[in-house]
Amino acid sequence: MPGFLLYPVQPVYFVQTPKQVLITWQADHQVRHVHMNVAHSANPTPSWYGESVGHYENGDTLVIDSIGFVEHKYSFVDNYRTPHTKDLHTVERWKITEGRNGGKIIEVSFTVDDPGAFNMPWGGMMRYRQNKNLMTEFSCAENNTNYFGAEKYPMPQADKPDF
Repeated sequence: MPGFLLYPVQPVYFVQTPKQVLITWQADHQVRHVHMNVAHSANPTPSWYGESVGHYENGDTLVIDSIGFVEHKYSFVDNYRTPHTKDLHTVERWKITEGRNGGKIIEVSFTVDDPGAFNMPWGGMMRYRQNKNLMTEFSCAENNTNYFGAEKYPMPQADKPDF
């Protein structure tokens, strides 16, 4: 997070229970777990998506607070490979609103705070429009795309056949 929001042309789905919200992106079958109406752990185990806890404000805005991100050389906050530290803290606000053409949209605004990486907190916003199409399978298991200089981390290739 906030890199999780960088799939603007991919569908996003929500599965909600009283204890958690699962946010599923079609891209690479990614899933986030948001634990509802609980406090953060005293010492969260570092992970790629951090420890996310949520609650509703005003009955219609899902607020997600995330800490406990792993600090790793391949963990970034955006597609420009902007690094972060283990102190990364994000807050997201998800809300369903009316679009300009009368359709429903999900608007998510977020703030990012990481004193070890940034001079001040910063934020952004993403909008998802409603689409009634079903989720389709999308897989990039080979990771063979070249996004923003991915040649720095090339796909392994065998020198000779293994059969």
